[in-house]
Amino acid sequence: FFSLYFTQAMIVESARIRFAGGNPKLADGFSAALKHLKSILVLAVIGAIVSIIVNAIQRTARVNSGLSAIATHLVAGLIGASWTIVSYFSLPVILSENTSATQSFKRSMELFGKTWGENAVSNISLMALWLPAVLFLVLGLFVSPLFLLLAVIACVIGGILHSVAKGILSQALYEYAKTGSVPQGFEQDAVKNFYEKR
Repeated sequence: FFSLYFTQAMIVESARIRFAGGNPKLADGFSAALKHLKSILVLAVIGAIVSIIVNAIQRTARVNSGLSAIATHLVAGLIGASWTIVSYFSLPVILSENTSATQSFKRSMELFGKTWGENAVSNISLMALWLPAVLFLVLGLFVSPLFLLLAVIACVIGGILHSVAKGILSQALYEYAKTGSVPQGFEQDAVKNFYEKR
């Protein structure tokens, strides 16, 4: 979990520099993440705990049946969704506003409330990065096992692209929610039509 959050912090910082008109280097993202190491570590630990709890609840749901299983899955889903809302902007807030991980949660929820529609659309759009993997998996199951290898490769590439795109989008939405202006590097008209202030 820590390496995922640390890498995401590097991506978010690089996006922040780019949106400000700079030309980010790998060292810029690394030094910003290192500067906020304690907050990133706390965020990763809390994220890991939430993940363990959700997984434990989902395992319990597999043992149960009927309404009990449905209720257990709903509880796990609610906890996971709540964590997404609470932590969606945590890294941009930690890096840009120099807050602790726990302080970033309140600010993240405020910003999420301002851009909830944009968050939903951007997350749905990011799912498209997984379509090649799903396609290759289906082909591998029904046409040829060779496609299963391509599915694994597509999963790795999709995971990397998803991580990078999520970091950039979270920083872009953070900038928009905070300032009300479209980050540099995006098409102004297209983004303003997409980002409709709530």
